[in-house]
This record gives sequence, C-alpha cells and structure tokens, in this order.
Amino acid sequence: RLLKKLRIAIEIFSKYQEFSKEAKFHIGSKLLLETLSKHCDLFIISHNITESILRHLRREELESYFLDIYGQDKLPALKPDPASVEPPLNHYKSYNREEFIVIGDMPTDIEAGKKAGFWTIGVSSGLCTRELLAEYEPDLLLESIVDILPLLGVETGRITKSQAQKKLKTESL
Repeated sequence: RLLKKLRIAIEIFSKYQEFSKEAKFHIGSKLLLETLSKHCDLFIISHNITESILRHLRREELESYFLDIYGQDKLPALKPDPASVEPPLNHYKSYNREEFIVIGDMPTDIEAGKKAGFWTIGVSSGLCTRELLAEYEPDLLLESIVDILPLLGVETGRITKSQAQKKLKTESL
C-alpha cells in the first residue's frame, strides 16, 4: 500500500517537473518586471532549485530584472517558515524590513511573508483560488500579477521604491 502511494507521488512529481520546464509567464509579466525593476529591486524566493529557476528566466530573457534569486538550495528553510523569506534582507543590509513586499500565488508565500513581518500581496492567477488565498489574509489580494501596475501608477515611469510601497499599501485599505 505504501509503495503504491509512493509510485503515485513519484508519477505526480514527474509530471509536475515535465510541465514546469515548459511553463510560460503570464501575459504582461515582462512589462511588469521591466517597469517594477526600474523602481524596485526584485528577488525570487522559490522552492525550486536555483539553477532550474535561472534556466527558465534565461529562456524567457527575464534574468536581468532580478537582483538575486534564491532557490531551495540557497534557503535556510522552506516556506511557510519565515526564515525562507529572510535571505534578501540578510544579504542586502541597506534595506529595511518595511521596504520588502512578498508577492505570491501560494498560501505558503503569504504565510511566510506575514510570519516574517513583511507586507504581502496574494495573486490568484496561479494554482490557488482567490478564496483559498483570502483565508491567509494577504495585505492585498489581486486576480493577476499585472494588476499591480495600475495600482502603482507607474505609467509615468517616475516613482520611487518608497512611493511604490506607500501606494500599494494605501490601495489595499
């Protein structure tokens, strides 16, 4: 019985690995990254292995938008442990905790960010529904990652990191 469950788990994981290699970014993601990277330093914190993340970003020509990438091999713990979202703060000492925003499409992203004391944005265009993410009470809940752009008002291209965070936090109230 245990072997049967293990085989099923391996099969599911293998399918996940197969599909994740071909995963595409949401429409508008490149514009969002291009715009946000002009105003904010961007990091990736993921349960995937760093090299796998980098291959995917390079294939989509998105690597240059991120200041640093933390896969599970570079993390002290995995989400939802709050230590999982601390590495950027630890490596880039010039930042304050209040300057960080955790954006995620999984409950573990929101839970880790909140436990670490970061401001959180849930995005329901991933695997999880809006209702499920709402249960974890992100500070802001969006249907799509690209919904961040109009909230920031970055169309003008003139907004500082602190202004961006203030605008996002104000919009969520």
